[in-house]
Amino acid sequence: MDKKGFTLVELLAVIVIATAIVLPLLSAFIGNFSVNERMHDRRAASSLGDATIEMLNKVDYADLVDHLNDSGDPAVRLIEDDCDGFTDDTGEVGDENGEENEDDEVVVEKSSQDVCGIVFDQQWSGITFAEADFHIYYVSYLIWDDEDALADIEEMEELPEDVRQAILQTDPEQMPATPNFLRAYIWIDYAPDVNQSLLVEGDISRD
Repeated sequence: MDKKGFTLVELLAVIVIATAIVLPLLSAFIGNFSVNERMHDRRAASSLGDATIEMLNKVDYADLVDHLNDSGDPAVRLIEDDCDGFTDDTGEVGDENGEENEDDEVVVEKSSQDVCGIVFDQQWSGITFAEADFHIYYVSYLIWDDEDALADIEEMEELPEDVRQAILQTDPEQMPATPNFLRAYIWIDYAPDVNQSLLVEGDISRD
């Protein structure tokens, strides 16, 4: 009976063939994993962007206007440290009309400062973004009736290009000049390693 085994050449040939088959499959698997991870991060960015718009509508409107006016620029970025300068008064539901909630408990409303802080503590499915990758900008609706302000927007180097173009390409006829609305732009660089970002826009109303 012939008990001759594989020769070294045959073993090397098997290894080469196996490697040629496995490496592309492994690369595809890693690639799919990276794509899925980025898609998950994008969903997180979108959800956090929408939630941020909603939370900004619970911040004292006067605080946001004052912050914009104090900046001296037509567009301003809101960062977490800015929250310290917002109103820190809290109120209780029913203070004015003496009513309580259905559980006969007085509900304490969060202050403008508290709500602002919550904006920067948000998470979605365990994902949060660093300050360098999570930007909040806003402008007054009055900007689209001010050519000088729009010209200044073009010169603001600190604005991400997506935000700048969103402001400049807005149809003024769709944005009536009113002091009762601010336009917010939430820019999130959810995959900085491949330079992929997301922009969420929304209104902040006085009421």
